[in-house]
Amino acid sequence: MKAAFIEQFTSDWSDRWSASHATKQTEAGKEQFSYVGQWSVEEPTVFKGMIGDKGLVVKNVAAHHAISASFDAPVDNTGKTLVLQYNSLSQHRVDNTDMKSSSRMVLNVEAHT
Repeated sequence: MKAAFIEQFTSDWSDRWSASHATKQTEAGKEQFSYVGQWSVEEPTVFKGMIGDKGLVVKNVAAHHAISASFDAPVDNTGKTLVLQYNSLSQHRVDNTDMKSSSRMVLNVEAHT
């Protein structure tokens, strides 16, 4: 497989990824929040995939999470299409009879060149 960046989440994943602990204020200036969420790398527990396949896991609910990793080298994408691909998998089963147990996930993916 050829790509500018591929992550398999091996044991040294934390050497490549950096969690943000920044504080941000909304545009209206009425609300301030901090990225306090904790990250881990684990195999899925609820919706299992391939054995040994690991991914980033948010470890606390109702917290803002932000994490990033850099490419090994700059990417010249002039005249080409940039494709960012990722999978998102909720580890929380949603029971239709108990709407209080529903979860919300928002992912922001940014590419900086």
